[in-house]
Amino acid sequence: MFRNTETGAKILDADYQHHYRMANYRKTRVHMENVRLTTASEEADEVAERVAELLEEFGAAFEALYNNETQRGDLVDAAGRETLSDIEDARNRFEDAFAGEWASEKDYIEEAIAEGLFGDTVDAMGTLANYLDVDSLTRDVFINDMYSLDIAGGGVYVFYNC
Repeated sequence: MFRNTETGAKILDADYQHHYRMANYRKTRVHMENVRLTTASEEADEVAERVAELLEEFGAAFEALYNNETQRGDLVDAAGRETLSDIEDARNRFEDAFAGEWASEKDYIEEAIAEGLFGDTVDAMGTLANYLDVDSLTRDVFINDMYSLDIAGGGVYVFYNC
């Protein structure tokens, strides 16, 4: 018969191996949890540094996208933490999707029509752009193909849905 050194409880010979294994299991779990917390803290610092670099590189437009994706929960893993790979994915999405800054969605569409993004709107008789319903086109484009994020001082950042 043995005694538990922590509690003083009696341990029968037949139960000793089980007790010993369980004590080691508990110690290992505590150790692994400490390692996980330390690693998570280090990774969180790396993520914060990378986000700061990207905010400096891309400015307020990236901040708007980052805040939007953070609020939706797109930048967290199963454990609820932001990871470097998720931040790099957000950077790639930003680079692929960012169209620019405009006063409104309608202003973006009007400029896109003028630049010919919707095809040639000038013909021999004048311009077909005069016959387009810009408000409806804006609504339709921003339903599926694009989205915008409001700027605090007015205006929008326009992004392609990728």
